Amino acid sequence: MQRLLFLVLCLTLAACDERAAPLSAYRHPEDAMASVLPLALAGVYPCASRQKEDGIDVVARLATDQCYKMQPARRGRLDR
Repeated sequence: MQRLLFLVLCLTLAACDERAAPLSAYRHPEDAMASVLPLALAGVYPCASRQKEDGIDVVARLATDQCYKMQPARRGRLDR
């Protein structure tokens, strides 16, 4: 019961950020949950993965189109 209450509290507090992307905007549910819950303390980041480069742990971000759901590309038109 306490875990459920904690989860509800975390989700409620995370919903207060007006600048955050909605959960439905993410391609993968793991990234959506990582953006809402404080999983960075455990080394889980939204749209990123931990890698080793030259023996150093780094956090490598995914490209934007691999992280978020995107609409197909469209051509713009300038009216003159």
